[in-house]
Amino acid sequence: MMKFFGNLSLGKKLYSGFTAVILILIMLSTITFMNFSKQHQATIWNKHTYEVLMELDALLEEMLNMETGQRGFALTGNEASLEPFINGKADFEQHYNKVKELTSDNPKQQELLAELKSVQQEWLRIAENSIELRRNVVNGIGTMDDIIIEEQAAHGKEFFDKFRQIIQESQNIETELLEARVEEAERLKQTTDFVIIIGSIFQC
Repeated sequence: MMKFFGNLSLGKKLYSGFTAVILILIMLSTITFMNFSKQHQATIWNKHTYEVLMELDALLEEMLNMETGQRGFALTGNEASLEPFINGKADFEQHYNKVKELTSDNPKQQELLAELKSVQQEWLRIAENSIELRRNVVNGIGTMDDIIIEEQAAHGKEFFDKFRQIIQESQNIETELLEARVEEAERLKQTTDFVIIIGSIFQC
């Protein structure tokens, strides 16, 4: 091969060298473009992950709002105290549907969300029963002892703790995905920087 190249005229050697440089630059440009495309895609997915995390936080916030309303009504018997419960219940459904849509490509997240919904429904059943018992007290057909006995038997706190646990597990999945993409983005950046340096050398 070296003998063949040595027999070439100066013009052909220059042409061959120029062609080789062009091919190398094309290859380096292709690698750079592919890396930039991957980094852009990773940025889109990172935004998606932050959106999921925000919706999961919102689910927990709405559950806390419902709990606040339920407890406020249990203490006062004033229907106005139920406003956080009523609003939280409606808003929860919106955030739940949103996060379910956002994670439709993740079977594990869908499984966790189904479990989350089941736990939320159980807690909601207990809370609504407590509200009805408090209304009975207001209407003179029940006592506060009825509410205390029912809440102790229903274990509402256990369902709420389970809800928190599932939210945390779901958030951990998203955080792990985010960390993996950040590491990959850093690796791509280093590769791209190296390729750009090599390309600059050849261009000189």
